[in-house]
Amino acid sequence: MRTPASHRHRKGITLLEVVLALAIFLGGVAAIGQIVTVGTRAAMRAQLLGEAVALAESRMDELATGVYPLQSTSAQASLDAPGWNWLATVEPGTQPDLLVVTVTLERAVPAMALNESFSLTRIIRDPVAMQDAAAAATGSSSIMQELGL
Repeated sequence: MRTPASHRHRKGITLLEVVLALAIFLGGVAAIGQIVTVGTRAAMRAQLLGEAVALAESRMDELATGVYPLQSTSAQASLDAPGWNWLATVEPGTQPDLLVVTVTLERAVPAMALNESFSLTRIIRDPVAMQDAAAAATGSSSIMQELGL
């Protein structure tokens, strides 16, 4: 006895369909893996940039207040932030009694093949000029007191 034509189709899936579905699945997993890798690197860079900004501002404040001498330095390890190296560049400004101070922080993360660097530049009054001005003001005020003014 012959089966009708409507019952002749096979039930199940073919090997070609299985291979095609597997290829689509593996392509999706590879794309998601790449997205995770890129996201992890971006998060690490953002974290390092945040650390660098905070450290650069701290080091700049220390230079401006005299904790460190206000002069150019070569790269040196940061004692309060392991893994970071910092250097300062001090140059005369465009106006008298002003200095252009640049603090640069660098860090390498070999595990993620990251080399981060951040520079912060500020214009600071020359402390020597400020001391001279303070001494001159103190001297002129004592003269004014002697004159009774």
